[in-house]
Amino acid sequence: MENETTGEDLTALIARFEARERELEERIVRLEQQLVATPAATPTTVAEGAPTPPPMPRLLTNDAANPETEEEAPGTDRRQLFRKAGAMAAGTIAAGTVLAVTQASPAAAATVTGTGNPGVRGTSTAGNGVEGETSAVGDNGVYGLATGASAHGVYAKSMLGNALIAESQGPTGDGINTIGPRYGIVTTGTLAPLVLVGSGVVPPPIQAKTHFQGEIIMDVNEDFWACVAGGNPGTFRRLTGPQDAGSLRVLPSTTRIYDSRPGTQPPTGNKGKFTDHQQKTIDASDAVPSGATAVMINATATNTNPGGYFAFFVGSWPNNSSLSWGTANNTVAVTTVVKLSASRTFVARCEGAGGADLIVDVIGFYR
Repeated sequence: MENETTGEDLTALIARFEARERELEERIVRLEQQLVATPAATPTTVAEGAPTPPPMPRLLTNDAANPETEEEAPGTDRRQLFRKAGAMAAGTIAAGTVLAVTQASPAAAATVTGTGNPGVRGTSTAGNGVEGETSAVGDNGVYGLATGASAHGVYAKSMLGNALIAESQGPTGDGINTIGPRYGIVTTGTLAPLVLVGSGVVPPPIQAKTHFQGEIIMDVNEDFWACVAGGNPGTFRRLTGPQDAGSLRVLPSTTRIYDSRPGTQPPTGNKGKFTDHQQKTIDASDAVPSGATAVMINATATNTNPGGYFAFFVGSWPNNSSLSWGTANNTVAVTTVVKLSASRTFVARCEGAGGADLIVDVIGFYR
């Protein structure tokens, strides 16, 4: 027959638990004071998994003396934070400068500072190694900063799944926002790795080192290149750059921007049939947006005199011909691309003993 627990026995049991809790709190305080008083150790390279001996800097902080720590929630003191961190914090302090986290769900928030490599390590046999989530506007779910010469702010490695997934559901947030003098984003895969390299890379043959198919590089001229065959230095194809016209955007409907015939639409522009050697400025600003570098147009010459041609250009006439005819009272048309000035205009010039009326319709623009 089991003994019956009396009220006196229960009171003694509670008292023992409370005494044990006070003892644990006192040990935490002494350990925290010891960490604060211990000077920071010189950073050293520590083999992965090897223990790091003390002394070491403070790893977990949450007080007014450290402005970089998270603000304490109402009613939460440092002892409570240590209790929430639990065995994770105790294991971190005992191991040295590396924070090792094995978890099935995100741990309690805490500021972590270390001199080892890595500063934070998250491993999981079932879920996510490191998971960061915030609902506050302007805050970061996960933020990684590395000041070492060859260190990575965030390093992700996966054997089976995705090494890194970054998602932002805010109206102005970035899934991944990278700032650095070297690589912006580096991904390594078995098929087509993508390497985005900032300006500073010399133009072809790029850099005399091994490149992989799928690399994207911006050189010192701000031209973008894609590696289409790996090697040293590999084979690159130029994609685009500041001097390119950009991509073609076709207008929802063809827009007429000029007709030299009096009484026709649009009413703007210098009306009247062109004469020999006459130039007129054609304004496309009502049809294409600011920043457009060129237009695709359909140009029509009508009411022609015998023999002549139109030339379209920007600046001084380069002795080109864009649209020509050989008979009188004829109508001919051509589709062509014309460069635009900064004010979205170009020049139309008539040459030959003839002369004609000119109609210009915009099909699309480059930007």
